[in-house]
Amino acid sequence: MNTLGIFGAHEITDAVRQVEDRLPPDVARQLAHVKVHISRHARGVADAGDHDIRIQPQGRIKGDMAALVAVVVHECAHVVLSHHRALRSGIKTALECEYEADNLARQWGFGPELERRKLYFGR
Repeated sequence: MNTLGIFGAHEITDAVRQVEDRLPPDVARQLAHVKVHISRHARGVADAGDHDIRIQPQGRIKGDMAALVAVVVHECAHVVLSHHRALRSGIKTALECEYEADNLARQWGFGPELERRKLYFGR
């Protein structure tokens, strides 16, 4: 099953596959159009638009698959929650979006990975 288009490094491909395998089927279908790729243009560690997730080529989490999985699933949650549009229109603040994305990722069963990500990025 390949619900997310994958472009970039081997580590990101593996992280995306791990996320795909664990997402609820309805969520995986909702994300079928999303492309994940490495980009130096990502705001922060990673960011998500309506159709893509951009991840910075950072060495900071290199080798820590759990933290990378957390980054990917967190950005998937942003896509599902349409945060790109909410931020652009001013409906929500960035901080609200960050907490909502983490909460949704936890509901999907990625709590341990999100805790691992805290070692690198806090929150």
